[in-house]
Amino acid sequence: MKAFRDIQPYVGHLVTRTFQGHEARFHGGQHFECVEAIQKYLGWGVVPATLVNNGRAFYPDPVLLINAAYLFYLEGIPVLINRIKQKREERANYISQREKWGKSVEQWTLKALEDLRLPNDREFWAW
Repeated sequence: MKAFRDIQPYVGHLVTRTFQGHEARFHGGQHFECVEAIQKYLGWGVVPATLVNNGRAFYPDPVLLINAAYLFYLEGIPVLINRIKQKREERANYISQREKWGKSVEQWTLKALEDLRLPNDREFWAW
């Protein structure tokens, strides 16, 4: 902990200098709605590059997408596994299933990040 406290000011300075005020920040409320939407899509095995809300298409902030996907990876994979019909042997081997679907979540997230770079007519998720 002492080492962390010793380097913390230097890391903060590096981040500020590197991003020059453009670092992504989580603002709760509106952003949490986007996180929930991303996790809902991942829970159904859908690449979350386009999020639909009230009939309008939005794209998520890339940093928010990565953070939401990582949170889903840590906490939400059981939701995905429970939705999938599995053979008895597969259900018995939960660790391998978690690894398998964890890799899929990573791939879907990378695909969504790639899709965000494509030209589109979607709006940025900002409420």
